[in-house]
Amino acid sequence: MAPELLNSPQHGPSKSSDIYSFAIVASEVIRRTPAWDLYGEEKDIEDVIAAIKRGGPTPLQPSLLSETITIPAELVSLVRNCWRENPINRPTTDFICEELQMLLSTASHSNLMDHVFSIMEEYTWTLEQEISDRTKELTEQKKKADLLLSKMLPRWAFLNGGEVAERLKMGQSVDPEGFDSVTVFFSDVVKFTILAAKCTPFQVVGLLNELYSSFDTLIEQHGVYK
Repeated sequence: MAPELLNSPQHGPSKSSDIYSFAIVASEVIRRTPAWDLYGEEKDIEDVIAAIKRGGPTPLQPSLLSETITIPAELVSLVRNCWRENPINRPTTDFICEELQMLLSTASHSNLMDHVFSIMEEYTWTLEQEISDRTKELTEQKKKADLLLSKMLPRWAFLNGGEVAERLKMGQSVDPEGFDSVTVFFSDVVKFTILAAKCTPFQVVGLLNELYSSFDTLIEQHGVYK
């Protein structure tokens, strides 16, 4: 935000304050870093705002220096003119457009365009990588949801295109179905109490594990709902 807006917010935004904002955004695009890089710094965003409001002979402004990127001097000069402290001294949008067009048509055209294309290429690669990661994460979550449903629901829930399972995954209600006849089976381990009393705990655990594994196998074979 322009310093005049920070000091007198009641005046509201203006064309000159927009030019200041353009300069801040332009510095981020040019250097590919946040305007106010606070990492490793002792100041926080409140300190930055206070310094911008304070102004002075050497006001706080983003750096336009880079060890890895060649930035045209004309572009640096244009951006610095756009964030001048006095709004009157900032260029107009028409002037900025003319300067940018001149930069694109001068001898440094290739360097500037290479820089722009490099930024766009890096942004595209980052975006593609993020999309790939999110897609992979979504696929993994879908597999987990399908696996969980397959363990909870009977086989018939996945028949006919898996309509029941799909509706549940989308958070929709499932309409009840009517059947002419059904079979409900209740079972008990005969004399389990007596049997358990004669076995060690490990034997009981082994017995139950084998028994319920057999149940699960039969249920899987016949599409029964447990």
